[in-house]
Amino acid sequence: MAEILGRLDAAGVWYCIEGGWGVDALLGEQTREHCDLDLAVRMEDVERLCSVLAEFERDDVEWPASFVLTDARGRKVDAHPLTFDENGDGFQAKLSGGTYRWPREHLDARGRIGAPSCAASRRNCKSAGTSTKASTTSTGRTWAL
Repeated sequence: MAEILGRLDAAGVWYCIEGGWGVDALLGEQTREHCDLDLAVRMEDVERLCSVLAEFERDDVEWPASFVLTDARGRKVDAHPLTFDENGDGFQAKLSGGTYRWPREHLDARGRIGAPSCAASRRNCKSAGTSTKASTTSTGRTWAL
């Protein structure tokens, strides 16, 4: 996953790592194998993200809540587009209608996995063992996942 994140950083694509990798970043170590990389991205960066990862095939089954990119090597990126309001809060579409709110103040925690620390977020993360709703924001740092 480090290669994918490095490419996004080089292209200036903003992202937040969430899900299992996000929790591991908050814990400071990889705790289990991961089958995908969950990322929140700015809605306006969706096409750029897809261009940066051009060899990945896009599946829009859950659009606009999310889309999945998969490459021939079996790597999978589950991307969640966010729009932002004037306060800096992010909003992700729900398939059932409405939105999930990503509070701006939750996007400033720190996390790392085998690399220098990076900005991270605890978005409704109930325990360190949880594999959902935690994220790590892009900082342009090198990852060693």
